[in-house]
Amino acid sequence: MKCTGCGHEHDEKVGFGSVCDRCLAWLHVCVNCALHDRDSRRCRSHTTDYSGDPGDRNFCEEFMPWNGRHAPGTGESAGARFEGLFRDGDRVDP
Repeated sequence: MKCTGCGHEHDEKVGFGSVCDRCLAWLHVCVNCALHDRDSRRCRSHTTDYSGDPGDRNFCEEFMPWNGRHAPGTGESAGARFEGLFRDGDRVDP
């Protein structure tokens, strides 16, 4: 898992009190979790409580370290999908 503060790679298990060795940022935070939706800045899980600041440490037991790729089923970002609506090449004339 990469630290969102400095990009340092961490291989060890991330616990509630884990911090980055390089920049001392919290690692058990929403933005480091695979369930965190980067577009809406909310959790995809319906069983978690709102933790406030997604960059601050939390005690969520559903935390899954994010590997830097989109979670399954999300594909491209919402902005890319929106831009795709206006491409001229996809236009169908009546």
